[in-house]
Amino acid sequence: MLARKRPRVAERAISLAPRCTNEESTKLFLVLPFLNFLGYDDRNPDEVCPEHGADFSEKYKNRVDFAILKAGQPVIAIECKTLGMALKDERGQLRSYFNAAPTVKMGVITDGVIYEFYADSDEPNMMDVSAFLTLDLREIAKGKIEDSVEEGLRSLQKSNFDPDNIGAEAKRKLIFQNVIQQIAKLAEEPSEPFVRMLLQNAGLSHVRTKALTEFRDITRSVFREFVNLRILQRHSGQRQGTRKVDHDARGDLARDWRKARRCCHPISIGAGNRSIHQEAAGLSRERRQPF
Repeated sequence: MLARKRPRVAERAISLAPRCTNEESTKLFLVLPFLNFLGYDDRNPDEVCPEHGADFSEKYKNRVDFAILKAGQPVIAIECKTLGMALKDERGQLRSYFNAAPTVKMGVITDGVIYEFYADSDEPNMMDVSAFLTLDLREIAKGKIEDSVEEGLRSLQKSNFDPDNIGAEAKRKLIFQNVIQQIAKLAEEPSEPFVRMLLQNAGLSHVRTKALTEFRDITRSVFREFVNLRILQRHSGQRQGTRKVDHDARGDLARDWRKARRCCHPISIGAGNRSIHQEAAGLSRERRQPF
């Protein structure tokens, strides 16, 4: 049901966005419908409470635009900005509220189209510096949604949201994002240890340093080919179903394996005219001295 409603909610928000010229219209026409989409009753102040306060003292008062309540206590704090305004300006205010309300487990900053979700995965009641989930309704309206975002949206639904577990879930997502960033960096600029690890798994334990440049190029090509195959498989699955994807995937992998064998066997690696296998054999004869 969530998957069916998601495009409609995103498309409606984008169609209304030009008329949301201040914070109040942003909250009324964009943010509240989104909360309703997640299953929260935006007409019930015992569930969605506007201008909720959490104060350290009479002098230091902290308020957020909306708080999602559970058993009368805030568990989600939401800070809104006028559509198009920078969200980073509100992180300090949300962080202060987070610190003042011990029952709050998730903070949200939004301009009605872009949503940033924060938790306290490192220290209780200390909002993380980085958002564990970010979504852009403009991309969703175009049908572009990553699996991690879709999974995150499901976990934020009222029926699924678990305040006690959101910190651990956020930590997992932050680690996931970090690993993706590292892989993306390695795909663009494969490091020497990474290339050597791949070569070792491919049966080449010792490779001359001067040969690594060419192996780095091969590694970049492999990453691109892998991504292309995954994209083709995904599109094929959307059109033809899982069974056809599995069949195509096996064919793609077989063709890729044949291509790899054709490519790798004659490749010169910069040591005269010797092939990879000749270089490997030469290294064996040289008593496998490391380079």
